[in-house]
Amino acid sequence: FQQPSNPTITMKLLSCLLVLLYALCWCCTAANARVASSTECNHISGHGFVLFSDLECTTHWIHHLPEFQCPHMYDVKAQVQFVNATQERIYCQDRARGEEFTYTVVPEFVLPRFIAGEISSFSSPLTRGFFNSTLVDDVAMTVQQDGVIFARQFDMLTAQTLTYYLWPASANPSATSSSSASSSYFYMSHYVTTPPNFDQLMMARVYSTDGSWEFPADRRSPLAVYFPGVSDVYASRLRENLTYKAVIQGALNGQQHPVTIETVQNYYPGPAGYNGDGTTDYREYCVDKEKPHWVECVGLMVQ
Repeated sequence: FQQPSNPTITMKLLSCLLVLLYALCWCCTAANARVASSTECNHISGHGFVLFSDLECTTHWIHHLPEFQCPHMYDVKAQVQFVNATQERIYCQDRARGEEFTYTVVPEFVLPRFIAGEISSFSSPLTRGFFNSTLVDDVAMTVQQDGVIFARQFDMLTAQTLTYYLWPASANPSATSSSSASSSYFYMSHYVTTPPNFDQLMMARVYSTDGSWEFPADRRSPLAVYFPGVSDVYASRLRENLTYKAVIQGALNGQQHPVTIETVQNYYPGPAGYNGDGTTDYREYCVDKEKPHWVECVGLMVQ
């Protein structure tokens, strides 16, 4: 003989089961939403890049213009080549006039695929300034083998100290001399963090202050440069034709080395509160989109 079940207990059990099922369904839905968000961030899109070159205009690079939104929230640097010698000559001659140092291209592809080395060539209009006037209608470029030397997706880490990345503009970099005449040229790019922040790309002479450091000859990826006591704000950005004291992190031993930086050329100054159009904090965009927090608006995975 089976004792009849208590109706009250049965209802409570059913309620618990319903709550559990609802929670499971919510988790599955949220997970799918995150996957969808990731997929939406990795679709084909036009991506703005600054095209810049060494002083002789023989080695060319592109620097992705990131935004705090999908699918542009990546900091990317890559070495490229012109396919057409005539197009390269047009660019180099225009650059040699000294009237403009910012040049931009807008290729269309899936940015993570480009980062992974799956895209070896692209074409795009080549424009002067920040997409101001067309110099070449359809420039063809190839990406050097292992040409992507740096790529990172934005995180939520805020740099308290002004920080840049540095990598050589010359074929045989060295920074052992305290004389600026024998120092090497390096590219410098600001480390972009959370909004509001700024983007900047420069060329500078860099030399070891005490002779204890030189850029590793076999290294292609950038090294971090810190400016102690300087806040990471737009007002503190580097200016042209000035001298700065900084500290560079050693690649192997992690030791910090004092360096002197003489800025030479500003390829891209970067807007304040960088958010794509350079006017306001991107959190305002998220409010407009009825998003409660900019991280959700960007679509970054925070779990």
